Amino acid sequence: MLHKGDGGEVVGAIHRDFIGGWRALGQDPIRIGGPTAGLIGVELLSIAALRAAWTPSWFDLAVVILLIGAARVTIGTPLRSALLTRGAKTVGLVPRGARHLPGLWLVLGVTAATSAVAALMVALPLLFMGVTLATRHWYGIGALVGALGVLGGGLAALAVRAAFAWAPLSVVVSGLPGHVALRASLAEASADPLTPLLLVAGRDLLTTLGGTCFAAGALPGYPLADLALLHHKRADPT
Repeated sequence: MLHKGDGGEVVGAIHRDFIGGWRALGQDPIRIGGPTAGLIGVELLSIAALRAAWTPSWFDLAVVILLIGAARVTIGTPLRSALLTRGAKTVGLVPRGARHLPGLWLVLGVTAATSAVAALMVALPLLFMGVTLATRHWYGIGALVGALGVLGGGLAALAVRAAFAWAPLSVVVSGLPGHVALRASLAEASADPLTPLLLVAGRDLLTTLGGTCFAAGALPGYPLADLALLHHKRADPT
């Protein structure tokens, strides 16, 4: 964990972590890329299932989202485990074996649920305000407020994901129980918020840019946050 007063040193360390994560991906692209492709496939299937099951009933929609989210986490947990295990070995860390799967499922489930709640709490009031303004013929202001709601919801979800970013690594590499790993990740993120925030945001940016160019372009960016965090953990195990 970084405890440096100079922001330039922190950014420099984050840059080194990204480079280290990229090199780890280059050392074992097949065994890291396989689980990554599976995780992206799960994400795409979740979106497709949500679109197919869309309903105007708020209650039914909430149930559908809950079921899809649970299935997404359950299917994605062994894939994320394989990605973290291979990534840890590539950067020189020793994973703790398959017994971490229940703890990892808890971590991923809590992260997904909390980030979704945070996004909705920020986005829904602004979206409602935007729709209200639009019904009063203030279309431009309504659209702006609605866009701010979408942006704010995305940033809220990003903040939650960054706060829990260390937890999967703590479960897989350090062998911590899921609930302990979640608390430890919050403590680490509060002491050094920039590292997980910039790494997760950078991963999202690279994945989006790569996927926009062509579908397979999302593959290199998707695992970078995990690989960079693993590199950081090896370089600074405290």
